Amino acid sequence: MPTLLAGATMFSAASSIGGGISGMMASNQEAKLQREQADIALAESRANATNEAYNQNIAVGKQKLAFLSNGVSLEGSPTLVLQESTRYGQQQVQSILDQGAARYKLGQKEAAITQNKGRAALIAGIAQGVGTLSTLKLGKSSSLETPKTNSTITPYYPGRSMYK
Repeated sequence: MPTLLAGATMFSAASSIGGGISGMMASNQEAKLQREQADIALAESRANATNEAYNQNIAVGKQKLAFLSNGVSLEGSPTLVLQESTRYGQQQVQSILDQGAARYKLGQKEAAITQNKGRAALIAGIAQGVGTLSTLKLGKSSSLETPKTNSTITPYYPGRSMYK
């Protein structure tokens, strides 16, 4: 019977360690996907910013063309309008880039947290497995057996003489 209990204890310890390892592997996989999503978010924001810059350049070009086709000189007020339109477009582009950078940083931090959770799962699994194994007493006798006593020694009870 003690051998069966020892085997079950060792199986339980191995299961705890295996659970920790699989938890870490799953967390690492999830962290990898989170990093990929962060990379995609950054790339998307760069593409959106490029499109916005292009659209803003077209809008400013159309404004110039409208001024010139109506016989308005680009000196004075029309120049200020074009400069303001350009400045607005640059702010829009920068806002898109900033948003993409923030989403990227968030994704990277989430991936790091997920990876740390995986490490914690591994450490917990190992600790639980080692704790389970520590209940076993390896050697000639198991902790599950009744300890052997020397029959020549009489236990001492208070109020009773140690000598017969």
